[in-house]
Amino acid sequence: RHEPENIKYIHIAPGTGPIQLGHLKPFKGKRSENLVEWLLTFERHARMHSWKSKTKRLAVLSLLEDSALIWSLAHNVEETCSTYEKLKDRMITSYLDTTYIEARYKEYRDCAWKGRKTESIQEYGYRMMHLCTQLSILGRPIDTEQSIVDFIHGLRWDHYERILLYNEDLFPSTLEDAIRKAEIIDRQEQALQSRKDRREETKKEKKDPQDERQEEAEMRTSRRAFAITKEVCTRCGYSGH
Repeated sequence: RHEPENIKYIHIAPGTGPIQLGHLKPFKGKRSENLVEWLLTFERHARMHSWKSKTKRLAVLSLLEDSALIWSLAHNVEETCSTYEKLKDRMITSYLDTTYIEARYKEYRDCAWKGRKTESIQEYGYRMMHLCTQLSILGRPIDTEQSIVDFIHGLRWDHYERILLYNEDLFPSTLEDAIRKAEIIDRQEQALQSRKDRREETKKEKKDPQDERQEEAEMRTSRRAFAITKEVCTRCGYSGH
């Protein structure tokens, strides 16, 4: 069978089949590389193939190249990091400083909906989900319930809080569920606003009775002024009777 090009494999132990690395890019330890995004891509691939900690550890070690490989040999990483979690934490400690982690956490705390004209609620929700995933990789996981509450507060409208936070039957079970329910509420609000705007336009088209009476009074006043100067009837505006 023909195999796609650039597909990498590793052998975990003698007598076992190869483990497919797919199109995972190697980590070279360059400044231009984003370690967090690299780990996110790696863990996504690992979940798809149901890899356990041992497999993930060996896969990461096989993907280290250039300065990252030299770093692993210099620090004897293969011997000191017996699990994937320890290896991941060692890489984060070595390649990322605390200011980066704090910056990601601050970005999460400040995350808020930019408004309907700038982004959709779904885009805002996915932005927050991505930050939660990054913080989980960095060892600062956000509790599911806390992320839901922060997402709803980030909508910056009391209406969403009244419906989602203070109603036990509607409180979301996951962040994805919160995004879905917020979108439903937003669509309902847009429909209500649209109907309200149409009613306002209809009111503008129809003359108010009080305005009509005022116009009639002004017309009678102008007729009287015209009658005085032209000697015509103040009621009908004609002369000769």
